Amino acid sequence: MHRQSLAASFVAVVCACTLEAVVPQDPAYGPTGTPPPDTSATSTAATGSTSWASGPSETGATDTDGEADGTTLPKFDVAPETDPADGQAPCPGIDVLFVVDDSHSMSDEQSHLVDSFPGFSDGLLTLVGAGYDVHVGVVTTDAYAFNEEGCTEIGALTTKTGGNDASNAMCAPFSLGRFMSKYDDLEADFACAARVGTSGDPKERPMLAALEALSPDKLAPSGCNAGFRRDEALLVIVIVTDEEDLQDSPGMVEDWYEGIVERAGGDPDHVVVLSLVGTPKPNACPDFQWNGSEGAEVAHQIIAFTEMFGPRGLVGDVCASDYAPFFAEAVELVSDACAALPAAG
Repeated sequence: MHRQSLAASFVAVVCACTLEAVVPQDPAYGPTGTPPPDTSATSTAATGSTSWASGPSETGATDTDGEADGTTLPKFDVAPETDPADGQAPCPGIDVLFVVDDSHSMSDEQSHLVDSFPGFSDGLLTLVGAGYDVHVGVVTTDAYAFNEEGCTEIGALTTKTGGNDASNAMCAPFSLGRFMSKYDDLEADFACAARVGTSGDPKERPMLAALEALSPDKLAPSGCNAGFRRDEALLVIVIVTDEEDLQDSPGMVEDWYEGIVERAGGDPDHVVVLSLVGTPKPNACPDFQWNGSEGAEVAHQIIAFTEMFGPRGLVGDVCASDYAPFFAEAVELVSDACAALPAAG
């Protein structure tokens, strides 16, 4: 059984204030560490913008003193100090891993995901204070040949896309590593990285992709996902697929759960799982049975995995034409999970 989304719509957070620009330097700084230092430059966020980036800038090699070698330093805006509802302390960082199916039937679903992301990201940014950050990474459900050389294996964060219906672009460089943060243009960068196309393997392995993305090898300083995961931060896993993970990822549902919890430091309270998958009727899928191209296969195992996280697990209908209500409810769920985390020291 899955839970239906309770929210009917989501109102994006709009900020029209003067923000201090910063130059991110250390990809490894944590939510309780020192954020990138301020520069003397300032900029004003445009009314209605869903991004913290101040616009296109040239990026070049940067030495250890933070000075660019012959190019202009990038300028990025810092999210304003937030005032969480009910006096809640800021969440000590949120790391969001999107696992996006790149098989041939996923074009519409990827478009719905990109369209709904701005409201979701703005909601998350209201949960963190100015000294904290939201990390956002995207992986596909199989090895991704279009990614940068050396990072094409399953679980490597997407920084370059290609193939049918993909953005066909080099999405990076991002400010802190091979993932997005509040120092980037989240809306534009996610639209690039998440539109991974439909040329992938029809044997989707979303659970293996999630486990690999959070593996010690991938997160090592020399790994493809270095700097993405922080111990203090809440881990949010978003699975978007129209098929079940049947016998393709190793282990059973309980093994997936234990593997993810282990990668979250052994504490399930540090994990939120949001799954947009095929759900039992009634749903928004066509009335005919899943045919491999239209509609969705009911993902019983992914649903069971998600529900193992109790109130920190949310299942939505991947056939829905609008994912905004699902992500509005997801923001509330993430907010509750953040409130339960230990206060940052």
